[in-house]
Amino acid sequence: MTLQASLDSKTKALKRAEQAAQQRAEHAQHELAVARRECDKSAGDAEDRKVQLSVLVETVETLQAGTPGKTHAAILFLSKTKQAWLIK
Repeated sequence: MTLQASLDSKTKALKRAEQAAQQRAEHAQHELAVARRECDKSAGDAEDRKVQLSVLVETVETLQAGTPGKTHAAILFLSKTKQAWLIK
């Protein structure tokens, strides 16, 4: 094999390796974007669950507390809060 043929062979191999590395990098970028979207969605879901839990805890505390008038007023307030939250 001549020096030129060896150089050409190594150049082709290097180009193939570069293309493969580029494809792996593009795939990794895609996977990163997917993971970020999933993370953002999960964070939003967690925030929704936090609000739901807060409303539930308030409801339970309200039902366990105080006078019937205060309980009724608090339940009405919580109902409106829940409706507003569901509309979002």
